[in-house]
Amino acid sequence: MKLLKPIISIVVLFVLFYSCGKNESEIEITNKVPICSIINPEHNSSIFVNSTVSISVDANDPDGEIKEVQFFIDNIGRYSTSEFPYVYLWETTVDDMGQHELKIKVFDNLAGISSDIITVNIINDTTIMHPIVDFSVDSSQVIIGQEINFFDQTQNSPTTWLWNFGDGTSSNAQNPSKVYAQTGLFTVSLTTSNEYGTDTKTKNDFVSIIEDPNGRIPIANFSVDTSTIYLGEDLQFTDQSEYTPTTWLWDFGDGSTSTQQNPIKSYSEGGTYNVRLSVSNAYGSDSKLKQNYITVVIYLSGSFIDSRDNQEYGTVIIGNQTWMAENLNYNHPESYAYNNNAGIADVYGRLYTYTIANEVCPDGWRLPSDQDWKTLELAIGMTSGEVNSTGYRGHLGESLKSELWNGSNDFGFSGLPAGVDVTAWGYNGLGEVTMFWANNHWSRQLVGDEFGIGRYIISDYEYDAISIRCIKKDSNK
Repeated sequence: MKLLKPIISIVVLFVLFYSCGKNESEIEITNKVPICSIINPEHNSSIFVNSTVSISVDANDPDGEIKEVQFFIDNIGRYSTSEFPYVYLWETTVDDMGQHELKIKVFDNLAGISSDIITVNIINDTTIMHPIVDFSVDSSQVIIGQEINFFDQTQNSPTTWLWNFGDGTSSNAQNPSKVYAQTGLFTVSLTTSNEYGTDTKTKNDFVSIIEDPNGRIPIANFSVDTSTIYLGEDLQFTDQSEYTPTTWLWDFGDGSTSTQQNPIKSYSEGGTYNVRLSVSNAYGSDSKLKQNYITVVIYLSGSFIDSRDNQEYGTVIIGNQTWMAENLNYNHPESYAYNNNAGIADVYGRLYTYTIANEVCPDGWRLPSDQDWKTLELAIGMTSGEVNSTGYRGHLGESLKSELWNGSNDFGFSGLPAGVDVTAWGYNGLGEVTMFWANNHWSRQLVGDEFGIGRYIISDYEYDAISIRCIKKDSNK
């Protein structure tokens, strides 16, 4: 069965695969400049006088090769190399103490140039590396018998710790827990040291231990339904504080807060987050901090075996959807291998007409809808205005492309340029473009030099076949 595509889609694909009106010698070649950075030493770092510093450079050329890396100290050329690794051993014995500018220039084989600049300080005083002590506590006021957790926040990598809790007890742990046996105000000090020296910080009347015979001052505590979630997934926090608090203040560790007793929260960025709950009533207040309590993962990889032919496919959970992380390669009688080459199909998957696309997903999986694709696009960071538009929208196409296609593959979708089988031209676009079916003749498109994600209806033009990414049936429709 042949399918239809709008005239504008013909023009778009024609531009992708042909250079109209130019002889081969007239085609312009756009050179991408090298990508480079100084990876050692760090910007604004300190270096001891009379030392040897290894200046290391990370450099690569997206469309060619690195021909030369030049090193400059205070705009004076010191060294040049064309051999990887790109390293210059800087002898600081000939340089004065103080601030110095380190600069590199990187040249590619088509005369493209890029550079990076940092500053460093040559010093003759090791005190800059001494520990700088600071510390915190999860709750500065507790009822006698309640545990307090202390947290070291010292800078410059201490190697020893000595806590004095103000009641005659001490600890050498980095982050100790402590139960006071008497009420009162207690001064806490922390002394830390490393190979460069020692520092001490004292906080007067830092901890208050109180009696509460009626149990009326609240004791903060809380839980969560799960401590590991996917990006954008809702998380239920539950207050478990004792002695009937009347106010709540949640700090979720990402800059957001809530005054609800049992809030629902989602995170917009992957990472690990501290959570603190502060509660109060007419008799007093308390707070509870849980460090590294919530882990937000961008995606979760898995696998699936198609029982029809025992082919194994990678899968990925993005938001609340489970997608195949590879193009379908089931050999239906009316499917196509690019250029009739089964080896290409094993890498890029097979191509299917729209009619067959609605029938060919394995048991438990289905052809995604246009709304399924919108849900995926919202989960990776597109706006509602972008996902409801047509054409190439947004700038997140690279995040769905595999690293093998020079994409960032931020969400494990691993898109590859599988090409298409178009009635007008036959097999086209391998290594340049991929198109995926959705229901009702919608499609999604990724192109090598396009940062957006294409959304088109292709029912008005006949396509032989394009790719399929199946979605699990229990994913949101």
